[in-house]
Amino acid sequence: MTARRERRGVSLIEAILAIFLVGLFMVVLSDLTSSLSRVNVSASKKETVLQILGPVFTLIRADFSQSVKVNEPSGLSTSRPTIDLTRIKPSSLVPASGFAARLPLTLPSANAYAWNPLAPTHLEGIVYDRTGSSLRRKVGTDPAITLAEVKSLEASQLELGLFEIVIEVETGTKVEVLKCLVDR
Repeated sequence: MTARRERRGVSLIEAILAIFLVGLFMVVLSDLTSSLSRVNVSASKKETVLQILGPVFTLIRADFSQSVKVNEPSGLSTSRPTIDLTRIKPSSLVPASGFAARLPLTLPSANAYAWNPLAPTHLEGIVYDRTGSSLRRKVGTDPAITLAEVKSLEASQLELGLFEIVIEVETGTKVEVLKCLVDR
């Protein structure tokens, strides 16, 4: 019979192997944590951009739906850095009846039935443009209001009554491109 040695500890090779496996696990875990952190930062930047531009797109959609004429972009698949709309002035409308035009306080004496809500005195322009890095909205003769900081603004008509609005926003080193389809 051969005498068996009783093991009382861990050999050097087993200890080195255990340290190597724990180190490998730590490297994989740290890499996973850092990539998850990058994804989280990227998602929060995109969420911030969407929080800023979401109301802008809502405002653009509302203006398009209220417009009676789209002055720019003028042709199909022509991209413009400006959106120029014409709408009936809210003061010329009866809000309770869903934007039905009301008669003026004093009716014209000649042809009262010929009063036209689309007459130039009842219209106002709405212009979205990019000045420097600011997206601005100007309504009628009021001063322009800055809505957001953007890299570019493009509007193009895809088909009759369907428009595509593209806004680029710079977030750190990345450029986020947001598109919105607007139906008139």
